[in-house]
Amino acid sequence: MPAMGRLLCALAIAAALPLSGCVALTSLSDTVSQTSARLEASGHSDDSPAHFYFRYADDKADLGTAAGHKTPQRSVPAHVPEDGHDLGFGENVTGLSPGRLYWYDVCGGDSAMSPDLCSNKSHVFTLPTASQDSIQGYFRDSEYGHFVEVDAASGPQGQNADGWFHSEIRYFGTASMGQVTCLAVNGSRAAVGVVGTAYTGDYNKDPHPYSAVWTLDSLNQTFHEAVTQSAPNCAAASFDQQAASFAWGIDLNDAN
Repeated sequence: MPAMGRLLCALAIAAALPLSGCVALTSLSDTVSQTSARLEASGHSDDSPAHFYFRYADDKADLGTAAGHKTPQRSVPAHVPEDGHDLGFGENVTGLSPGRLYWYDVCGGDSAMSPDLCSNKSHVFTLPTASQDSIQGYFRDSEYGHFVEVDAASGPQGQNADGWFHSEIRYFGTASMGQVTCLAVNGSRAAVGVVGTAYTGDYNKDPHPYSAVWTLDSLNQTFHEAVTQSAPNCAAASFDQQAASFAWGIDLNDAN
């Protein structure tokens, strides 16, 4: 198996350490079920043997704590692969809850690195069950405008809402992204509350706090973004200012 991440060697070089050991970078997982997921990364080992392991938790703050989880440590020989190019690797984890957002990173090092270093954080959303309210998919507001992706789930009354939201503008990068904090699904309509980060300008410049309620009507393929100054309230969302989408691929499930 290949090892560790680009981040680790970058840190080693910055600290004037020998260029030995490993490099790794997490990647978004595309293998998930209701209770399991494959945590994925890519990387390679350099001049000495290395090791790696994944950390994961349903709360980003729990990574690396007793409240989080850790996969078994894996050993990697030096120079894997021999050409020095990054290869993909991963671990399957089980015992997850349906319709939940899990955060993970990959950690490790070698004889020249102590303590172990950890890479960027990625996330994976487990598939919801039919007994949960959920919304999954994408839409585009115009050919060259926002492309919005959302994965969210909650109990049938909106309890324990969780998920991830991401909006980007073609050629210019991320417009907004964040964790789902509320969800209300009623038939073909859904309100999704998001708290995270928004950007102005191009290529993810000028990050600032973002809070909004997005209303989506799957039957009419319409949407609306209502930026809020306080915590999103999905129960009070209005569908009065819907706009037509350019492309639509949203699936809703109303568990009631």
